Amino acid sequence: MVRLLLMLFGADRMRRLGVVMLGAGGLWAVLGFLTMLDAVDGITLLAVDGFAALLLIQGIVALAAAAIHRRIAWRFNLVRGLALSVIALLILGWPVQFWIANYFLFALAFLLDGLVRIGLGLSLRFRGWQAAVRGGAVEIVLAGLVWADWPLDECITIPFCLGLAMILGGTMVMRAGKALRRLRPGQSLLTLPIFYDQPAMAALPPLAGNAPAAQAEPMVLRVWLPPETMRRRRRLPVFERYVVALNRRGLASTGHASLEQGQAVYISHYPQDDPDLSPSDFLRWVRQAGATPGYFRPDAASETQVWRRYRPRQLRLLHYSPARLQAFWSAYRQDDGYNPVSRSCSVAAALALDAALEGVLADRPFVPTLLRLLMSNEVWLAAMLRRRAEALAWTPGILWDYANLLNGVVAATARR
Repeated sequence: MVRLLLMLFGADRMRRLGVVMLGAGGLWAVLGFLTMLDAVDGITLLAVDGFAALLLIQGIVALAAAAIHRRIAWRFNLVRGLALSVIALLILGWPVQFWIANYFLFALAFLLDGLVRIGLGLSLRFRGWQAAVRGGAVEIVLAGLVWADWPLDECITIPFCLGLAMILGGTMVMRAGKALRRLRPGQSLLTLPIFYDQPAMAALPPLAGNAPAAQAEPMVLRVWLPPETMRRRRRLPVFERYVVALNRRGLASTGHASLEQGQAVYISHYPQDDPDLSPSDFLRWVRQAGATPGYFRPDAASETQVWRRYRPRQLRLLHYSPARLQAFWSAYRQDDGYNPVSRSCSVAAALALDAALEGVLADRPFVPTLLRLLMSNEVWLAAMLRRRAEALAWTPGILWDYANLLNGVVAATARR
């Protein structure tokens, strides 16, 4: 969430707030530590009830958004609103005091997230998969400790976990503030280690004179999702949309993504050898280290011939920086090496999208815009998708939903 907000406001706007972020992150971490200390003596009513009240308010806001706005995130708003409201009511002890439900939910959340991290890490072997497996193992251990009611009593599990989350969040904000203070004038945020480790980002020009603005010619994102993800009844809908789907012949497919800006830019990255892969072959393919030979398609016409049996989804973005998009593309295409995790069609399009949108909200009033973004379910969902993509890999499905959410946020903010 922090990195997404930094990207939307841009380096020039956020550099001056580096010291403020250091202080705010440190204060938030200290409050988290005090919350954990407060849990030790057993007097935790204020922390627990305050946390539950915040969850209930967020749940009500999400349910209202789902009822009013039928946009891309309405299902997410509905599920999120129901989940937050139920958890808040359980914490508040309504309709009955039921402490076991509270620590059971925390243990279950730790266990499921840990298993998912370990399973995806061991199977896909994406960049940083060892850290994901270690993090998953820690979560499973925490789930066992919470369930075993040791070393903490179940009635203080929630404030303890809340304090731990506050410490981790405050540390993240402090890291971002420290990185902002080290930015050179004109340097892009996307060159920082907390964002991407991509040489092409180093070529981005300064925002001054190249800031995103409304353009007459749109930037067009095209995504071809596997036809199997369009079925009304899917076996694993989330996995097939965001990771890989199997066609009727049992072969794996993730789809494809491209990004176009008039005649100047067309980004479509392919492997030189694009074979049909079985599920086991697909897993071996994504585990490969290094890059294999690849190539870039020159235009949309040649792409359409390849995907002529499938109709692409198209998203037209009007607020972006053509200069920064072209600078990124000029640097990225110097190396045509392809890797299904770190240098794929989706990775190229996602990097280009972020490069073109950095600082898109820099000219908006900071405090009101920040508050609206923090209250926006679309921003939270986009941040969640971005975090999963960076932890695993960008895929056409993740990129499509992420771009739609960002476009909705930017367009809605620009109209104000």
